[in-house]
Amino acid sequence: MQLPNLLSRSDSGDDEELQEQHAEDLEPRGESRQDVGSFVVSRTRRDETDPRTRYLRSEIETDVEDAPTVLGEYHREFYEEFALGQAALTLFDLSVSEPGWSVRAEIDGDKDEDMTQALETWGRNCAIHAGESGQDIMTIVSKCPSHRRSKGTLFVEKVRSRESDLAAVMMLDPSTMSIYKRDGQNLVVQPTDPVDGDHPITPDGKAAAYVQYDSHATKDEIPFAADDIIKLAYNVPEGQAWGMMIWRAIRENIRRFQKIKRDRGASIRLTGWPHLIYGLEGATQEQAQKLADAHDDGDLQANEGPKDDDESSSSRVGRTDYVNHQVNVEEVSPDVPDVNDAIMDEIEEIFSVMPVSKPMVAYGQDINQWVIEPLDRRDDLLVDDERRYLEDKWEPLFREKADELAGGTYEGEVRWRIEQPQDENPLKREDFDPERLLNLARAHNEWPDAKFPMELFYHYAGMDREKWEETVDDAAVERAQEIVAQAQAEDEESNDENGGEGDLEDDNGE
Repeated sequence: MQLPNLLSRSDSGDDEELQEQHAEDLEPRGESRQDVGSFVVSRTRRDETDPRTRYLRSEIETDVEDAPTVLGEYHREFYEEFALGQAALTLFDLSVSEPGWSVRAEIDGDKDEDMTQALETWGRNCAIHAGESGQDIMTIVSKCPSHRRSKGTLFVEKVRSRESDLAAVMMLDPSTMSIYKRDGQNLVVQPTDPVDGDHPITPDGKAAAYVQYDSHATKDEIPFAADDIIKLAYNVPEGQAWGMMIWRAIRENIRRFQKIKRDRGASIRLTGWPHLIYGLEGATQEQAQKLADAHDDGDLQANEGPKDDDESSSSRVGRTDYVNHQVNVEEVSPDVPDVNDAIMDEIEEIFSVMPVSKPMVAYGQDINQWVIEPLDRRDDLLVDDERRYLEDKWEPLFREKADELAGGTYEGEVRWRIEQPQDENPLKREDFDPERLLNLARAHNEWPDAKFPMELFYHYAGMDREKWEETVDDAAVERAQEIVAQAQAEDEESNDENGGEGDLEDDNGE
């Protein structure tokens, strides 16, 4: 199969040239920046009291759902500015996305090398992120687990080139989006749905399912058809199109946790120094006030003590009070309240909805191993579930690109997967099938004197021979080959002595 563009570029070995050509050819329509403007409440192209558009004749009615008003606020407060939340979700991103991704195109069960190479080259250079094009798609995929939980819903634009080819992907700010559904149905508007002239239409004449800056006060709306967007949502309530942010369930716990810690910090500051009370017998209040003023501008009943070394700072430590009494100094040593139990209560609530367990982030030093092991199993289940979700969402993108490269409908199959972490010991890998070892043992039991090809051992051990040889130095490979050659020579000598018995003939090498 002749595949233009991608293979010729990838063979050049010039990644910088590939990225530059890629960037010049991109024409994204959506905006990925955060909105700093304001939205108008009413929609001028509809009845101001009814968000639906009403149609005549056979045209359908549609309903619109705007982004939750607190989406940006919650993401900023509980993800960007809350260390525990950000740490937990970032760790989940890493657990899901490592060590990377792979794509494979097959025709009748055989690998299509050209298409596989073309799709891999495209995937390594198709992401627009942080103002730069030509990035690996994993830069976007790896952020999906955390952001769909933090924001509830994600929108990824399929960026077209000037020739309308599928060229790249780019994340959009969900707080700027609106979703159009068929009225009375929890189904987004489809590209060919019969809509009236007031419904948003994409530049290529399709009915819009998503609109950026819908009825915005100062910006022109940007319509997208359902097949222009990859939509990822988390824990979607029944009958709705928007996913649920995890912060809704724990926002009060986070705020209480932060307030307790702030109060404890203030308590430590105020009680770090003793409270001194000076009593002056016979002194009037005016005299006591003068003494207080002379003591580094303190107050008669000081809320705070002497200033810190930094003269520009208004913070003080300790307290010093002057009262009208016989000269006497009394020292009061207050205690910092014990709030550890209260803090841990809030932490337990917060991590109850997090995709990683508490010991993975913090507060795990006193937890017994018998408690951690079930938590590890829970974490593994969540990681596996997230991987399957992302594979289901992103694999159709590569199928679409394969159809485009084939100039129509690709006759084979395309599989896109997030790779499983590979332990050095194949027996410890998640995807290792113990049945392989049983088959190898049966083969040795039936043909104990047979000469088995080395590929058979690699196959049943679940190892890729080429990849294995790439991970070790040349000396180790040469030594392994010497050992194999020596063993084969000994087998041949033994077979010659036995009249050639024990040879195993297998055209397939297994």
